[in-house]
Parts: sequence; structure tokens; C-alpha cells
Amino acid sequence: MKSEPHSPISREALADGTLLRRFTELSLANTLLAADERLARFESLLASVPPDHDLWVFAYGSMLWNPTVHYAEARTVTVADWHRTFCLRSAVGRGTLEQPGLMLGIEPGGCCQGLAYRLPASVIREEMHLLWQREMLTGAYEAKWVKGFCANQIEIALVAFVIDPTTQAYEGSLSEDAQLQRIRHAEGILGSNRDYLFKTRSHLRGLGIRDEYIERLADQLI
Repeated sequence: MKSEPHSPISREALADGTLLRRFTELSLANTLLAADERLARFESLLASVPPDHDLWVFAYGSMLWNPTVHYAEARTVTVADWHRTFCLRSAVGRGTLEQPGLMLGIEPGGCCQGLAYRLPASVIREEMHLLWQREMLTGAYEAKWVKGFCANQIEIALVAFVIDPTTQAYEGSLSEDAQLQRIRHAEGILGSNRDYLFKTRSHLRGLGIRDEYIERLADQLI
């Protein structure tokens, strides 16, 4: 099967619906969340943000190097009670239906370090709508409030896109060897699965973060 040309996620592709159209063309119809359900979840999240408060959003994967949103501030943060793992089957973004890849999610337990982006209250609806077009197309993620700690143990509440273990794309039971096999060979419209892993490691390192799980996987693919 001929591979699709790479189309990295951009702010413009989210705003004008290009990414949604490409995923619609390449995905099985039943893998996409219905538009009315996607909107209902979006409005529910916005309703949970206190009036006139800024919103912190947690980045642990591709949002580390490609946030696509306009933010006022970024801080390194440790999120309690969640850990990073390759647990989401990717049949479009970083793989194909014939050779699916894996993308990162966070699951309960442990802790996870990454970036917290602060969205000013005046732009929360606009910026979160873009993230919704990016993270909530299939409903594989849920937007949840999580607890994070910044420098000097300053506690903040953040919204994180966490894996929904009931989604049909959830593959949390794969061994690390099985994960490596997927990551080694898969490639989709957003690029190769290998590149996704190495960029995650590179940007975590740039923040002074060493994730032993990510390091272990990347070392075995070099």
C-alpha cells in the first residue's frame, strides 16, 4: 500500500478542519467521535473552568514540541498519580490500518513529568477548541482535571488528555517488546512512530527530564 504524505499537525490545519477531513477520509467511520458528542464534551469541560480563571493544560507527548496553541506561560510540571505509556493504537496518525502504530497516553499510577501551558481566560475557548480538534477526534482520550506540582512544590490544577481504557483503540496490555515492534515499523500521515518516540525523548531531555520508560524504548531502537 502506498504511504500517505506526511502532514504534521499545524494550527491552521486544526482551525480550518483539514486534519479532521484527512482523518475522516483515512479512518474507519466508527472510530471517530460524533460531532455532537465531541461538542458536548467540550462544553462540559469549559463549564468546569472557574469564571475569569486561566487554564493550565498538560503536555506529555507531541504537545511538548508542537503545542499548536497560543499560551502565556510554560512550566515544567510533575503530575501526580498518572504515568506516560504507549497504549493507544494509531491507524492513521503514526500508523495505518494494515500496520498500526502506538501513541502515548497517560494512565493511573505513578507520576509523569512534562510541560504545563497556561491559557489566559480570554482565549480559553478558542485555544481549547483547537486542542479538541487535535485530541478528541476519536474519543480515545478523556479531558480530566489532574494535580500537578511545579518548582518549589507549587500545586496547580491542569487539564490532561488521558487515555480512555474502554476505547476500542486502547492497547494497554502490550509488553514493551510488542510496543517496540509496533513503533519500529509504523508510519502514518503525521510521520513515523520512531520519530514520535525520539522527539518525545529529545524534548523531555531538553527540559531536564529523564523518563526511564521512554529512554529504555528509545535505546532499543537506535
